[in-house]
Amino acid sequence: MNVESVLRMNPGHEPYSYARNSTHQRNVLFKTMPIVKERVSALYRKAIFPKYFALADLGCASGPNSLLAISWIIEAISGLCSQTGRSLPEVLVFLNDLPGNDFKTVLSSLPSFYENLKEKNRVEINCYVSAML
Repeated sequence: MNVESVLRMNPGHEPYSYARNSTHQRNVLFKTMPIVKERVSALYRKAIFPKYFALADLGCASGPNSLLAISWIIEAISGLCSQTGRSLPEVLVFLNDLPGNDFKTVLSSLPSFYENLKEKNRVEINCYVSAML
């Protein structure tokens, strides 16, 4: 039995899809996000904040949680930059998962992801998202 046949999520937005049944994972995100934001702030305070900021989600699955976590991290970066007058870095996002992942579902939500980023941060953020196996 190969790993891809065992470790896969149901694609799409059907009733049994991962996108519709990942609320437990979302709740974990809500609980851990203060720690992630603190780590981003610590990097910023140490002046290890380059012109480019790369994020990788290793095992992004096919639901909305990956982009939610990424948007929170970008919001933290944007807030820190506005507080200190620094310019926003370009954000490079790498989504990774097994070959059976439904990247189409994740990538189809990018237009609304970018629009939400622009609305929440009130600035244009150069964020580039790629998906890879």
